[in-house]
Amino acid sequence: MDDQERLKLMLELLKRSDERRGSITQRSSFVLSAAAILVAGVSLFLDKPLQCIAKLDRPIATSTFVVGIAVSLLLLLACIACSLTAIANIGRTSKEMLGTKNPSRLIFYPRQTIERFKKFDHFSRFMHDAQPSEITANAIGHLWVMILEQFARYQRLRRAARLLLAAGVPFIGIVTLYLCMAHLDAPP
Repeated sequence: MDDQERLKLMLELLKRSDERRGSITQRSSFVLSAAAILVAGVSLFLDKPLQCIAKLDRPIATSTFVVGIAVSLLLLLACIACSLTAIANIGRTSKEMLGTKNPSRLIFYPRQTIERFKKFDHFSRFMHDAQPSEITANAIGHLWVMILEQFARYQRLRRAARLLLAAGVPFIGIVTLYLCMAHLDAPP
């Protein structure tokens, strides 16, 4: 494979990598939205149902209800935090992931490009003088960093989804407890 073919392949892989990043961001947004809906559902149970259960003079039921709400809210907050880090990639930077082995990504990574070329003339001269092998090496470096970042984002998305499912369990439990107690204490 010559340099031109290799560069074409790298550009195609970078394009697909961008598409995957968009997909992960979109799925993280769905998890974030679901968490927000569940927060709203838990919030509804902080008013009327909690007052009703407290009036029944059943301390164990009231405690269980309050603990269930607290656990749900804590898990939902963790879920929201994981979702946001998957969307915004707030986690570790590529320098932290790679240490001193951070590859050159000139022209593919804006920050590195701006740091290297302070003026357009310098950038233009580099682009005219650069060999295809040099551009390909930078594309490969950028692709490697994007793969690492996407893997980290995907792991955070998976963690957020698990937390969302875990938060649903105590919420379903408190809804069930409320419905059972309301049914038992309803007048005949």
